Amino acid sequence: MMNKAERFELAKEVSKNTIKGRIGEWARNIVHNEEKIRSGKNIVPFFSRLKDLPAIIVATGPSLDKNINILKEIKNKALIITVDSATKPVLDLGIIPDMIFIADSKERVTKFFENINSLKDIFVCVDSFVHPKVIERLEELEADIRWYNVFPNDQSIFCQAVPKEFTGEIGYLGSGGCVTSIAFSFASGGLKCDSITIIGMDSGYYNPANHHSSTILENTEAFQFKEELMEDIYGNPIITNGTLKTYAIWMEDTAMMNQTNGIFINATEGGIISRGWVVMPLRVVVNRYYKTEYNFRELLLEGDKEQEKQKQKKSLSGDKKNENSSNDTIEKKQEVKEQKPEKTKRATIISLPDKSSKK
Repeated sequence: MMNKAERFELAKEVSKNTIKGRIGEWARNIVHNEEKIRSGKNIVPFFSRLKDLPAIIVATGPSLDKNINILKEIKNKALIITVDSATKPVLDLGIIPDMIFIADSKERVTKFFENINSLKDIFVCVDSFVHPKVIERLEELEADIRWYNVFPNDQSIFCQAVPKEFTGEIGYLGSGGCVTSIAFSFASGGLKCDSITIIGMDSGYYNPANHHSSTILENTEAFQFKEELMEDIYGNPIITNGTLKTYAIWMEDTAMMNQTNGIFINATEGGIISRGWVVMPLRVVVNRYYKTEYNFRELLLEGDKEQEKQKQKKSLSGDKKNENSSNDTIEKKQEVKEQKPEKTKRATIISLPDKSSKK
């Protein structure tokens, strides 16, 4: 097991390589997206809206084949968040996710949304760096798009300063380098959910197929590093690499630092994430934790309504202030107008010759 210093150095190296390879693309995308970001909606109204409620995050590791069907029993009992690549497999089972997260800046993400008819009434949370073509596809599908910025786990001035300059305050989320980590950051630190489960988050693979069986992709940056054979949470051999291990380390470290905020359950039924997480089969999680039904969309939309009220209140306050300022100006003008004759009269009196001096 890596010690803290080794974990930090590995994360730093991976983050540095990512920024170096993507910075130009990020800049182009955010400049292109600026108008839509400023005129669109963001994740801020959702903050703290699901306090103490359960959420499940669906990633697309190979272990997703083991329990994806159980998601049918979870609908309305836990907020279902899918990462971009998990959306189609979930929809194909007739399960409508409550929320989708997208973070990749590449145009290839549009592939995840091919052969989908609609995403209407589904919140799709997108990083400000997401490719414009992906946004166009989401608009075609009538998705309820919500923008956010990622707060990097390094000290990159670009990542810290540029997004805010082009987007304004749309909400920052922590990131461990992958979209699943961002969704986790949102569920825990943003929504304040107290029971968060992950499935399909292997951070490794058991054969050449690097994702869930229905979402095999061409090799991406995450698979360009030297492979390493290690044991998964059950002692079985699993293939991973520096980048995938970084994702797992961030998920573990973040969970360890937030133990008082709720229970974090790894129901992947495979993979390498364990520290800070309760390892449990999804069937047990469902039977133990998911009993009450909620209307998650309505609960989240309350945030929009509250934000609109605040805007109206601020607008009325501004109008009243302007009105008072206008009235003050009118009153001052009136005072000046009323004082002018008096000043003129005094001037006339002062200018009269002194008759007593002529005598």
